[in-house]
Amino acid sequence: MEHIDVAVIGGGQSGLATAHALLRRGLRPVVLEASDRAAGSWPHYYDSLTLFSPARYS
Repeated sequence: MEHIDVAVIGGGQSGLATAHALLRRGLRPVVLEASDRAAGSWPHYYDSLTLFSPARYS
């Protein structure tokens, strides 16, 4: 069985960002998402949503 340090609940933006930050700190997270793909639930609530972020986060 693979060693996991942290369980991140939710594969939305916050969950994925958290998992990334944990990886950068040398921890081994697992992301648990109820949906069949990452992104969380926000795409289901908005017809059109554009996220703007600095290029370094793209």
